Amino acid sequence: MGHKDIIKLHCLYNKIRELSNEHGWHFQFKVDDGNFETAIIIGMDGEWQLPGPESMQELKLQEFQEKLFCPDLIELYQKIIIEFEELAKPNTGYLGAKMHKGHTDYTNSRDSVRDEYYGKTGFHVLKIYENEYKDGSWISKLEKFLAQLVKSN
Repeated sequence: MGHKDIIKLHCLYNKIRELSNEHGWHFQFKVDDGNFETAIIIGMDGEWQLPGPESMQELKLQEFQEKLFCPDLIELYQKIIIEFEELAKPNTGYLGAKMHKGHTDYTNSRDSVRDEYYGKTGFHVLKIYENEYKDGSWISKLEKFLAQLVKSN
């Protein structure tokens, strides 16, 4: 994750704080700054846990039935994950999306696996795409998503 991406994540985080203050919501999001701050371990059955320091090291070295994921933003109490989805550079197609974590009309296999695991956990997941970030439409999308969660709880 590059410096520009971290700035975008903090922009999302700051907007959540602003909306929370405006609406009286109580969210406690963590932002992934690249140091496993948002890490969760998800098993094949959808059970999830926070890793301890020893399990972080083990998961880096070995492949288990469980998977280690670091969502861009996570709110553990209300089980919310927000992912910022970068776009692949033009004309890179499937290979570019797969290798560079970007999104085109082709599916990125790493993100497909991640999404499958997230779906098993019961977390509410919002994806904000880079083009939505650029045109500003992500703000209303985020506000509607959070408002719906507050209403349903």
